[in-house]
Amino acid sequence: MDAVVAQGMSDIGQQAQAAVMDANVVVATGIAFMAGVVSFASPCVIPLVPGYLGYMTGLSGQELKAGADASGTRVRMLSGGMLFIAGFTVPFTLLGLTAGSLSRLFDGPSAQKVMGLLVMALGIAFTGLLPFDVLRREARFATEAVDRGVRGGRVPAASAR
Repeated sequence: MDAVVAQGMSDIGQQAQAAVMDANVVVATGIAFMAGVVSFASPCVIPLVPGYLGYMTGLSGQELKAGADASGTRVRMLSGGMLFIAGFTVPFTLLGLTAGSLSRLFDGPSAQKVMGLLVMALGIAFTGLLPFDVLRREARFATEAVDRGVRGGRVPAASAR
């Protein structure tokens, strides 16, 4: 019985891999969506949801319970969620576009040698052998909390450390 189940799982895995490799975008999107659902439902993610909701809306759990029926609360939650998602989507999309454009610009062998020398110089500077302190500077945001609602949060991707 276990061999039959293992063979069936192997066949499903091979079919899923073949569907993705055949560039069927609809099937690949469905598989990615299901993987996200499984990932979201994991025990290590579910406890984080109330904190994310509080961060996105600027409301506490008690405020959410008290105003669950109010349309203003729903609009605030929806707008906060959309802005939270946009805060990750826009910077990472722009970073991807920039990296893709730069990779085409620096595609030649001479550019690769220059970039290799730059990486080596930065590695030596990291060890402290070169007096190059620009990368060791530190900048911090103010840490006091200000409740400005949806507009009060920083862009999540820009503030990740």
